[in-house]
Amino acid sequence: MGLIWTASLATGVDWQDSQHKDLFCKINEFIEAINRGKTQGDLLGLFNFLSNYVRTHFKQEEVAMDKHGYPGTVAHKALHKTFMDNLSVLQKGLREQEDIHKLTMQARKLLSDWFYDHVAKMDKNLGGFLVTKR
Repeated sequence: MGLIWTASLATGVDWQDSQHKDLFCKINEFIEAINRGKTQGDLLGLFNFLSNYVRTHFKQEEVAMDKHGYPGTVAHKALHKTFMDNLSVLQKGLREQEDIHKLTMQARKLLSDWFYDHVAKMDKNLGGFLVTKR
């Protein structure tokens, strides 16, 4: 089963919500590929795209934080870095064809936990702050 988008995940910032919805779709594509038993190459291709998209998204959030003087910038950026470090470890494992089943389950958990924890809490706080800066 994939992730389910709900209005409660919306931050109120159009570009941020649009990117989160895109990420949501890409995470679901990755989960569906896992469920369908796609090849390591297929999974790595999806994972690489997802990783690049996340990196671009984080950069845009971080620029907005810096531009508007978000008080939680340091902690938020640290979480982004930790997430990207975790993605890199999984990506390396996929490339090196380690236990694919184990890695894909770890990736699925990381992505879904991140979305529901980070987006629903940290990004909502950031969004609320950015809305006041319009």
